[in-house]
Amino acid sequence: MTKKTEGLRVGPITLVTLIAALLLAVLAVLCATTANAQATMANRQATSLTEAYAIDSCGQRMVAGIEESLSQGDVAAALTTAKLDAIANNAKAADGACDLNIESEYDGSTVSFTISAPSGKTLCAKVTRENASVSVEEWKLTTAQETPQDELWSSNNTK
Repeated sequence: MTKKTEGLRVGPITLVTLIAALLLAVLAVLCATTANAQATMANRQATSLTEAYAIDSCGQRMVAGIEESLSQGDVAAALTTAKLDAIANNAKAADGACDLNIESEYDGSTVSFTISAPSGKTLCAKVTRENASVSVEEWKLTTAQETPQDELWSSNNTK
């Protein structure tokens, strides 16, 4: 009599090993994807915070420049438009943040200035002069929210 040889037998241990290998491969892909997403988010947050600190630092230099200008002499000559522009240029140049936009105005005893970045972060500040010093009345850092241009749901039924 001839003995029949059996083919390859797939036992329960082989199936468990195969399933475990597939699960480990899926988990490895998920770990790599999550790590990449977290790195991207960390880079975005670092960029955002760096920009916020640059705007705040520029605002602090504006206040210091205004106070220094007031301490040097005549108040009327200290805060002219040309002098405020020079203070703004010095504040931007000190940090190398040339992409910041600074708008300022002086109305009697209050200097208002706005520092904005291309990303939409804006610092609105109001400084009031008190003799030869200044007092910060408003200091507000905001971020403009972009509205999506694409319409998600359409009210038109096209059939």
